[in-house]
Amino acid sequence: MPLPFLLAIPAATWLIGGAVVVGGVAVAVAVDWLIDGVKGKKIVVLGGRGVGKTTLLNYLINGEITGNYEQTIGKNKIDKPFSLEKLGWIIQNKNIKGNDVGGSEDHYAEWKALAKDTDFIVYLFNAKDWLNSPEKFESKFYSEINVIKDIIAENKNIKVMVVGTHIDLDENYSANHFPQYRDEILGEPIMLGMRGLLGGEERCKLELATLKDKAGLEEITVKILDYMFK
Repeated sequence: MPLPFLLAIPAATWLIGGAVVVGGVAVAVAVDWLIDGVKGKKIVVLGGRGVGKTTLLNYLINGEITGNYEQTIGKNKIDKPFSLEKLGWIIQNKNIKGNDVGGSEDHYAEWKALAKDTDFIVYLFNAKDWLNSPEKFESKFYSEINVIKDIIAENKNIKVMVVGTHIDLDENYSANHFPQYRDEILGEPIMLGMRGLLGGEERCKLELATLKDKAGLEEITVKILDYMFK
């Protein structure tokens, strides 16, 4: 399977997968629908310092979906493990010089340049910081959201997934009661207002994630893929 045309861009700038091969045997039959839906799609990961960008990026590039939970993406179930780096998607959070794009106001122009022709933005914020110190968090949060708002105003086709990370550090978090915890947190006025700024439910999806282990990374990755298919 040919690689995306953008492979010609320096590797320091673009991070690209290729064909699906396991042990020398093509397994595209199992996930060809997924490759067809993702191949060549550009994804930009944005967020401030310490939100988990590097952790998530490393997993998106080098991780594996196991299919152990019969996970569903779109209307299809994943029934075999596959390597994410083989999907052929284009994952980026580096500027033209190959440097990581930071999360301060000084880098907002780079955010806009980076995401100008992207298909999908994953924006990470530290949910634990918000829950512990909302008065300190909200000003910077809205500054970042307004940058993303400007980006999608110029490209009506961009989808955005906003992911609150580090929830495992919140004293009220419980993995056993995650659905209730998620609904309560994402139902807060600041979250609903933010989604409205970014185009409403059709353009912006809200999620929470723990990136501390493979299970958490796999779960949020499946949600990202699922949203790309909707």
